[in-house]
Amino acid sequence: ALYCEGNYCVAQNSVDFYHSLLTVEAAVKLTSYPDADMSPRPHMMIVSTIDWSGDFCKGYELRISGSDGKVEFIFGDDHWWHYAVSEKSLPLNEWHTLAGQYDGKRISVYVDGQLWAETFYESTIKQCATDFGIGRRLIDQPFYFNGEIDEIAVSKMIRYE
Repeated sequence: ALYCEGNYCVAQNSVDFYHSLLTVEAAVKLTSYPDADMSPRPHMMIVSTIDWSGDFCKGYELRISGSDGKVEFIFGDDHWWHYAVSEKSLPLNEWHTLAGQYDGKRISVYVDGQLWAETFYESTIKQCATDFGIGRRLIDQPFYFNGEIDEIAVSKMIRYE
């Protein structure tokens, strides 16, 4: 597992993962929630390819959102950000498997195989050149993850129903 607390990894981004079918998964052990004083909104990145320089919204993120630890999956389609965010908070100091998924019409968040959130929006994820950040966002504010991240998988298919 990658012990984050300010540590992170970077992998080269792949254009192969910008489709209307995408599942992003990771096992995480969250040790604290995002600081409520973060601006503009508290986040901690699990994986991120987000970019908004030049053109508008591009890429995707699986992240912890809000000072109460909601799980969120977000992507940009070059016009706006689209996301699903859980109503429940992720428990601290326990391992959980998280997944963000998009099938071209439905954005969903799964925790330990259970559907925690879904939003319906028909579009495609806009490709971006930003590398694949694990444990932080690579542009703008880093939003470091507090805890451990393991078993990351990105698939060009729907893995949860």
